[in-house]
Amino acid sequence: MRKSIRNRGRAGFSVLELMISVTLLSLLVGALSISLSQMRSLTSTSESQATLQDSAERAMKRIVADLSRSGALALAGDTYPHLFDDGAATGSFAIHAHAPAVHQAVAGDADFGPSREIVFVLPRESDPPGTYGNDVPDIDANANLIWDTVEYSYVLVTGADGVNRLQRRSDAGAPVDIASNLERVVFDDNASSGFAIPIDSVRIRLFFRRFDAKGVLHRYRAEQIVKLRNGI
Repeated sequence: MRKSIRNRGRAGFSVLELMISVTLLSLLVGALSISLSQMRSLTSTSESQATLQDSAERAMKRIVADLSRSGALALAGDTYPHLFDDGAATGSFAIHAHAPAVHQAVAGDADFGPSREIVFVLPRESDPPGTYGNDVPDIDANANLIWDTVEYSYVLVTGADGVNRLQRRSDAGAPVDIASNLERVVFDDNASSGFAIPIDSVRIRLFFRRFDAKGVLHRYRAEQIVKLRNGI
């Protein structure tokens, strides 16, 4: 009789241990599931940020390469570089006007505000590609740079797919996409920056904004100041 009672006691204890083990295992599985979900979320966020950062670096490298060869100068009565807001180019620069890009940011957002776009010129390089001396600017008899008459620009436009793209254009045509998923692009000279940057320099600010597959918003900002050739 005592043996039977002792056996029932052991059996009851084993069931209790099993219940505790199952509970602990369930808690552990739940914690692991949450951790895995958080890890996937962090991975997705890191990948999205890395994508925007890579786009910003490539775009900035292209823009700086252009503007560092450009200059602050007067040519045929026009002053370069020329800045205009949200596609509203006027006067002798009206050819560069375009529909403004669609902005998603609202007042209070770090990337809220209009875009400021740029028109600039580059030195003339008459040597055909692949020949000796190519990429060497032409100079006149007084060793002054000879400037090309082509006007280049960087503008922000919204495509048919609703995505904003930064484009490089030549005489307002031949658009080349430099980067996508930008909320704003802002070019500033000494005056438009509130005299915060040196004369004959341009500050470039790129504001990226992109939603991932889960609808999470990611932002990235890049900024750089480039010194122009002073052609005046």
